[in-house]
Amino acid sequence: DSLRPVKFQVQATVVGSDHQEPVQEQEVDSHVAMLTGLVPDVRYRIRVRALFPDLVVQTWGSWSYPMEIATIRAVDLQLADIGEDFAHLSWTRLAVFTEAAEVGQAYDFKYELVLANETTGEQSIVHQQLLETSYCVGQLQPGPTYSVA
Repeated sequence: DSLRPVKFQVQATVVGSDHQEPVQEQEVDSHVAMLTGLVPDVRYRIRVRALFPDLVVQTWGSWSYPMEIATIRAVDLQLADIGEDFAHLSWTRLAVFTEAAEVGQAYDFKYELVLANETTGEQSIVHQQLLETSYCVGQLQPGPTYSVA
């Protein structure tokens, strides 16, 4: 059990950039890491290494083989219609082709809509796993300012 890693270090760099310093680096205590703050429509190289306990010191293992990922393009969200208690939103569906995909294969993304009441600071996911390219948010209260992402 002394050879089990105690934490992991995750590092992200931009593929093809002259500046090879990590744009993000974090240590996590589990096998899962959430990379946030990445830029849309950019290719990143991700690698991981483990920290192993030792009787005297803790030692970082070797970096994993790098994995390349691409963030999706930002979605162009439009307000199609608005009323006293609803907002009808629409956007363009994105399909992403990956190098690992078979010829002509694209991955469709499911979207989630997050609604925030800027007046009260409350926010909630109003719809998840959305394949359509429009959605009507209802039961809005007159007066507050809302934002949608």
